[in-house]
Amino acid sequence: MAKYNQKKTKLDLNKNGILVYGFGSSSKQIIDQLLNKKIKILFIIDQKKYGNKYKGIPIYNLQYLKKSYDREITCLIALHNHYVDMKKIVIQLKSLGFKNILSLINLIKIYKDISLDNLYWLDNKYNETSLKKKVAKTKELMSDKISQNLLDDIVKYRSSGIIEDYPDPSLHDEYSPDNLPKFKNPLNIVDCGACKGEAIKKFIKYKFSLRNIYAFEPDISNYKKLVQVTQNYNSINFPLGVWSSNSQFRFNSNNSMASSLSKKGDSLIQCVRLDETLSTKEINLIKYDVEGAEIEALKGSKEIINSLKPNLCISIYHIADHLIKIPALINSWNLGYKFYLRVHEHNTFGIVLYCINRKLCI
Repeated sequence: MAKYNQKKTKLDLNKNGILVYGFGSSSKQIIDQLLNKKIKILFIIDQKKYGNKYKGIPIYNLQYLKKSYDREITCLIALHNHYVDMKKIVIQLKSLGFKNILSLINLIKIYKDISLDNLYWLDNKYNETSLKKKVAKTKELMSDKISQNLLDDIVKYRSSGIIEDYPDPSLHDEYSPDNLPKFKNPLNIVDCGACKGEAIKKFIKYKFSLRNIYAFEPDISNYKKLVQVTQNYNSINFPLGVWSSNSQFRFNSNNSMASSLSKKGDSLIQCVRLDETLSTKEINLIKYDVEGAEIEALKGSKEIINSLKPNLCISIYHIADHLIKIPALINSWNLGYKFYLRVHEHNTFGIVLYCINRKLCI
């Protein structure tokens, strides 16, 4: 896919209209904003909703596209999640003859006021030049070539918007990558952002022995399911969030993996410092996936990390500069960790920083 001339593409969007692939929550937000800009949307492509209309726009699936459509018209892939293999979508569209394929990265560079309820890493403040300069220092911290190459590929994709550029994810081994040192058994694990127990279920699947589980999940619906997952283990489950201080925050409880702190949140939750909440000396693994609150959560557990040096699994994809700031933060504590990066979801979601203490690995 060729790089876009943004001025030309903007003109094309205004005059000729576009096709939009996707009809999820993010896609609807994008469609509404494009309509407000008077962009003509010829039709929406969605495999499940075809045959319906949205604000007068017909919804088709790929099989029902009419051959008469101009294959030169721009097709915007308006998906922003980790579930969908967008490379396959590009292959499908190209097989049908579509040549101009636009990603959301391209779109927010053309229209800088385009927004979503949760942008995650999608942030047009990070251009290619600034990212490359900052990531160069991060690459120096990484302990293997795979991690360094992944950093390059992530920056390339988030700069170019070319979907074929995003690194292929390793879908089957999140939290225990095949090509990294294995954690010693038994695990005494702290799960920050435990959600419905997804990470715990993975460790069970990987045949780890779970001696003690300390799980934190503030979304009450998720928490109830977490309790069911851990009920046969020696576990203490906390209906709490984690932060750098003991504080209360507004929270968006959407009963999913994307529940997060939000000023417009529908509920109020209590967050705690791990350093003031846990006194056990047996912790050998802490996992952080707290929807953008990772830096504050790490600061709130600095004493535990300094004293016990547990292995760490940290999500660094929720906010664009976490790719740089989180490795730098852990490195500044001078604890002797080996740093590795792996990508476990599509579209540069699911990026995990593994901070490895070799003494706690096989």
